[in-house]
Amino acid sequence: MKYIVTMTILFALSSTLTLAAIPLVNQMTHAPSPYLQQHAQDKVQWQTWSPESLTLAKQQQKPILLSIGYYACHWCHVMQQESYQNNAVANLVNQFYIPIKIDRELHPGLDQAMLNYAKSLIGVAGWPLNIYLTPDARPFDAHVYLDAASLTTRLNQNKASYAGTNITLPIPKLQKNMNTKINDEVFLSAALAQIDTINLGFVGTRKFPQTPQLWAINHYLERRSQAELQAWLTNTLTEMVNHGLYDAVNGGFFRYTVDSEWKMPHFEKMLIDNAQLWQVYVHLSQLTPSNEWDIIAEQTLEFMLTRLYDAPKGAFFTSLSALDNNGQEGGHYLWSKKDLYQYLSDKDLMLVKPVWQLAYPPSFDLGYLPIWGEHARPNPHRQAIMNRLKQLRSSEPIGTDRKLLVSYNGLMLSILSQQLKQQPKLKPITQRLVTFLQEAWKDNQLSQGVYLNKRLTEADLEGYAFAAKGLLDYSLTTGDANASELAIALLKRSEQLFVNDQGFMAHAAVGDFSLPRQLAFADTALTSPSSAWIEASLQSREAMLTKRAKQQLNNALPLMQASPLEYASLWTIYWKWQPFLNILN
Repeated sequence: MKYIVTMTILFALSSTLTLAAIPLVNQMTHAPSPYLQQHAQDKVQWQTWSPESLTLAKQQQKPILLSIGYYACHWCHVMQQESYQNNAVANLVNQFYIPIKIDRELHPGLDQAMLNYAKSLIGVAGWPLNIYLTPDARPFDAHVYLDAASLTTRLNQNKASYAGTNITLPIPKLQKNMNTKINDEVFLSAALAQIDTINLGFVGTRKFPQTPQLWAINHYLERRSQAELQAWLTNTLTEMVNHGLYDAVNGGFFRYTVDSEWKMPHFEKMLIDNAQLWQVYVHLSQLTPSNEWDIIAEQTLEFMLTRLYDAPKGAFFTSLSALDNNGQEGGHYLWSKKDLYQYLSDKDLMLVKPVWQLAYPPSFDLGYLPIWGEHARPNPHRQAIMNRLKQLRSSEPIGTDRKLLVSYNGLMLSILSQQLKQQPKLKPITQRLVTFLQEAWKDNQLSQGVYLNKRLTEADLEGYAFAAKGLLDYSLTTGDANASELAIALLKRSEQLFVNDQGFMAHAAVGDFSLPRQLAFADTALTSPSSAWIEASLQSREAMLTKRAKQQLNNALPLMQASPLEYASLWTIYWKWQPFLNILN
């Protein structure tokens, strides 16, 4: 008996030692994401976010380096080239860490939790996002982009510093005895405090559209007149078009500008930004008939259908890279003075020279960015110039994240369906989107979507919420009962998975790791999934779902009061559904 026990102990020790000695193998080759596949040849031996990887960290007692990014992220590529393909850095990571690589679009809930953690710890958050976790997956440090030397220093500092760490992910804290009665003046005060009255948009050294906030402010102004806020909104929407955020040649919007004056875009283009901004400019053109707003809306839709639509699959891709086919940031959109003088006539140059500031050195290394311009309102001559430049670059490929996600396509279906009565030509596109979502629902599970004909894993709250919202908006416009039936099935399934009396879960647990439940999720560049779920449930008119939706909205009232613009989409829902909510009281 003693012999058996001894041998068992020796075998266990031997197994542990063998496990620790086995070198990691990069798992990105067959990952369901072009961003992850780009890291398949890195020197860092990236693992997937999975129960097996988390278990490995525990067994080997190594901290986790969790690296999060996405396909169109320029600085993610820079950090890859400088550090993850660097032998010295990679050897350090592989020896002392379990490195895990994540596409934020496949794990939006985890990504948002880690962004919250980084912001609470170091005051900033963005991508590439690097989080250090203990072997039992508790975060203890964070940073965004670092060059190879700085990253090496950080890795050496953190490789043993996790001992005794007792940090948990941040959960929104509510003030005790806070008045939960909604007050529009709280929203107005918060909006006025955060708008940039000089450069327009919201305060900050970089300019993001922040479309959920713009949309909520628009809804506020439809309820109450406020001259300062109305002027700011109109001028902001004009400023976003006049300068670098809007692609005057190809149509559509870049993700943000790196300066505070809307002039210097970061050249990636995202489906979700363009879809939501298209909705805003269509609404604006309907409220205030303007040839300018019509053109912006038309060109943005044309851009999405030309560059981001997979017609055979009937769904939309995720994003376009900021890099051209030579690996240069913005190269597809920038023009050298030599090329402009070669391709444009003297008459053309006379029109654009003052607007594009061709008399001065270009703002970008690769040349000039054609802009809409405050003094170049749409006219046939101007449009002919833009069309000529567009044609010259039309055959050049752009790196495309070809994931077809149910979350983003549900958003597209929702937004397009709301315009079907005004634009019936969109009907075939919405019908194909409905089919795409129907095919993603199988065996009582909704897939995240498709990548290269491969079905992805089950969707999280974001996928379920936006797919249901899109199907219901389509059903309400067209009377399609099948779409409504599927939407209700998605809402009921997601209610079981992600929703209870205490709030929302972002996604299901991975192994024994799970994110904290929150009363509601804040808006990001995308409307909050909890907002989409609440409104879809109200639209369903299904008793259990409407009761749960009202409960969740009531739960979120303190958050809405404490930080109105963070939860702007919930304010929009409250205003739109207030009469119905009163009936439910």
